[in-house]
Amino acid sequence: YMNGLVRCYRKGLAGDAQLGGKIAVAFTVTERGTLEDISARGVSAEVDACVAGQMGGWRYPVPRDQDGDPDTEAFALVLALQPS
Repeated sequence: YMNGLVRCYRKGLAGDAQLGGKIAVAFTVTERGTLEDISARGVSAEVDACVAGQMGGWRYPVPRDQDGDPDTEAFALVLALQPS
């Protein structure tokens, strides 16, 4: 999904060539492998909204509980964005 994140960041750079910083993303992978509880915050309102929109199309393997039944799993991570 990096290509989508890069596109969002490049859109932000078009308006501010020095744009950079950290973006915190969080989401829950559902029992269907789709995402819910999506958030992206930290760089700029434009980049954050674009990244959150991209995340809506992400798909992951279905999380499983100890018995192998479909479950949900929450994730949070921070990405550093900087002009090259």
